[in-house]
Amino acid sequence: MTIEPSWTCECRQENPPKAAFCTACGNPRPVIAAVKTGNYCADCGVPRELGSKFCRECGAAFIHSENVTATLEMPAAEPAQVTAPKNADDLFGSRKRKITVISGVVALLIVIAGVVVAIMTIGGGSNSSTQAVESDTKTIDAISAVSSSEGHLITVLQVQGLNKQSLGAIRNAGTSLSVKADNLRIVAAMMPASSDSTTTVTALNQLQSAEVALAQATSQLGASPSAVTSSQIAAIAAAATGVHQAWVQVQTTSPNLGKLAPSSSLTVAALHGAAHRHEARASVRNWVAKVNNILTQSANGRSDLASMFAKVSNCLMTPDQGAQLLNSVASNRDSVLQQLAALPAPTAKTQNLTTTLQSAIQSSAEADRHYADWVLAQTSWYYESPVGCPSGVLPSDGNKSAGDAASGLATGAKQQFVDAYNPLAQEFGFKTWTASNI
Repeated sequence: MTIEPSWTCECRQENPPKAAFCTACGNPRPVIAAVKTGNYCADCGVPRELGSKFCRECGAAFIHSENVTATLEMPAAEPAQVTAPKNADDLFGSRKRKITVISGVVALLIVIAGVVVAIMTIGGGSNSSTQAVESDTKTIDAISAVSSSEGHLITVLQVQGLNKQSLGAIRNAGTSLSVKADNLRIVAAMMPASSDSTTTVTALNQLQSAEVALAQATSQLGASPSAVTSSQIAAIAAAATGVHQAWVQVQTTSPNLGKLAPSSSLTVAALHGAAHRHEARASVRNWVAKVNNILTQSANGRSDLASMFAKVSNCLMTPDQGAQLLNSVASNRDSVLQQLAALPAPTAKTQNLTTTLQSAIQSSAEADRHYADWVLAQTSWYYESPVGCPSGVLPSDGNKSAGDAASGLATGAKQQFVDAYNPLAQEFGFKTWTASNI
């Protein structure tokens, strides 16, 4: 009779020989290699009795019955967790497969992490590089200096315009702006030439070029307003437009640096205002120049009027000669009046001055004609014996009185004119006049 050994479960519980399941944990009885050789039932694991062909418990047929020995002893089962692999190849092969899988997972994670970092770099690299440029102290200082110089130039142009006093300040501001703009060029050249910061550096270079053009345009202005030409004004306006566009580009590529810009619209407005004021001043200057020529003609026509009138009054000149000279002076006055009537007045002030001068010249012409009539009226007795003035003085009449009245009106209007005209003449570098010279 075959002795059936007890068997030990993985949980180390020793079970009866015929127990198909562990009495402690319920795990099924392990089927070991002996089953495959026919020493135990392949279905329920019960030991095979000597010479039996079928299992006494379940009736299953045994395998290889010819190889069964007389007595089989079942070794004690070891816990599953400490069961050694069949051979070293199984052990190391399993570990190698695990290591390979783990290594592959780690490599995959590294690749994924690299892709993520690359995407973040591509997406944020430009901002990082731009922020580096924006935070650079030298860059900020250079742009601030350019903005300050440009702002000073704007202020001079807007507040003072283009006059004799402001032109020197404008040229100095332009020179200062040129120096500051050149420093900006040096700073931009020292920036790292990366693809991320290219647009910002390009915008700063364009700003530098535009500021230099504005500086050159203003520094070419002369010392006198009369020397300023319309083409110079146009060049300044064009340069100002270029500066405005350059600042817009800086604001687009780098909003933080763009905040340092002065009011570009003020630049254009200031230059347009300065140009408008210059054009107005230029037209006033042109009017003053023409009036000066007219006054010179008037003065030349009456240069000897005072001495001639004295001679006529004292009978030191014949009435015919005196009347001829007085009518000649009156004709010269008429020519002056025609020129004044054709002279356009650019401003209300110059129009008032033109009207005042016309009134003065008109009164002078009337006085000269009254005096000529007065002198001619003396010919009826002047040439009788004794020839000349018996009393040594030409007697007065109504024409003489009318001439004196008209002359008084002329003198008052002339004084009013020169009081308002002379400051303009001085401003533009022309001769000043007195009432007796006109």
